[in-house]
Amino acid sequence: MINKNDRMRCFIASPVTLSQELYNGIQLPGKKVDLNLLHITYYFLGNIDKKYAKMVCDIIKNIDEGAVKIHIKGLSGFPKKEGANIGYLDITGNDLDKIYYNIINSLGVKNNNFKPHITIYRFKRKLELPEIKINCEIKIDRVCLYNSIFNGKRIYEEMCCAMLK
Repeated sequence: MINKNDRMRCFIASPVTLSQELYNGIQLPGKKVDLNLLHITYYFLGNIDKKYAKMVCDIIKNIDEGAVKIHIKGLSGFPKKEGANIGYLDITGNDLDKIYYNIINSLGVKNNNFKPHITIYRFKRKLELPEIKINCEIKIDRVCLYNSIFNGKRIYEEMCCAMLK
């Protein structure tokens, strides 16, 4: 039997670097994600054990993509832009889709209309998001398994990473 404390709250993501100007240019009434914690979320695994984490690390290490450029096109929200609990940067890129489908297919997961995204805000109450257009490209050069730890402060611990060649 697995002890509850042996489980980790994990997700698969790529760390991103945004310019301070872009980051500071988006001001909304909510809790902004720290600039150093921004990432593209590909898939949220939830609470997993160490054995499953090792299997996910093996999948990540087998991603055979080169470094990719993604395009940030604007601000959107979950569950919808007109009543968002989460504000995210809307991103696109053919190579981004390849990485995403590689991950979910290797995990044997159905798409479920999930969209890779960069969470930038969390809201206590649903918020109608303003129209914010962004035209920016950023480079992604690795994919990682993170353990999300909340101890009064949010910490993302890298469990394993693979460089995109």
